[in-house]
Amino acid sequence: MSIGLSSIIYMLSAVCFAKMASSDVYMKLGVRTCITVAFLTTALYCVLVPQCSSVYMIFVLQILPGMAT
Repeated sequence: MSIGLSSIIYMLSAVCFAKMASSDVYMKLGVRTCITVAFLTTALYCVLVPQCSSVYMIFVLQILPGMAT
């Protein structure tokens, strides 16, 4: 159940941020800035997940790779 919920949180985050990516917000920021933010967000996720001791914190962290998608 935890793995399924984690996947749902990731997918919802990815869909919501993909909608924002199709808006003018990303055009104003520029491609270079958006790619840099995506890489930094993914790196932050990769650093924080192994340090989590709580499943609930991993659920919250699933938003980060969704943002980078």
